Amino acid sequence: MGERNCSVSKCTNTAKTRGMCGGHYSRWIRLGDVQADKPLTIHGDDTARYWSKVEKRGPDECWPWRGSYALSRNGARYGQFSVGGRANRRNVYAHVRALELAGVAIPKGYDVDHLCSNTLCVNPAHLEPVTHRENVLRGRSPAALQARQTHCKRGHEFTPENTRMEGGKRRCRACRRADKEAA
Repeated sequence: MGERNCSVSKCTNTAKTRGMCGGHYSRWIRLGDVQADKPLTIHGDDTARYWSKVEKRGPDECWPWRGSYALSRNGARYGQFSVGGRANRRNVYAHVRALELAGVAIPKGYDVDHLCSNTLCVNPAHLEPVTHRENVLRGRSPAALQARQTHCKRGHEFTPENTRMEGGKRRCRACRRADKEAA
């Protein structure tokens, strides 16, 4: 049995999976469409190659990254992009590269926060350089949610006078007094 060509028109690569070559199959998995009329890879400068992997939409909408991505420890997907020549090639986050291409300086030690909470968005209008602490506090982790909490579960406000630290957690003094009186 001989090798078959990719089922996508005008593609002469050998079919590997579902009748498609590896490049078209990968594009079908990522995008749901092989987009045979577009080249699979844009060669040349990094900027043109970068923007070929972005689905630009309206100025206020998310611009999804359509290139490769890495998974974080919590399962979030962050776009990756390689820059530089063969001798000095390195991977950078796609959202960081978007700000660099937009001319936004990212201070050393700062993170880039996705204001839209879409980690694959590379629209510079949705990205902001912030301190690591600010980025974490803007997140959805239990620690971030607790840090934004302004009142205890019984409705007392967390003020310096009404708050006590116990075991690294904030405790409401009014609730503690009420619990002692009830006991």
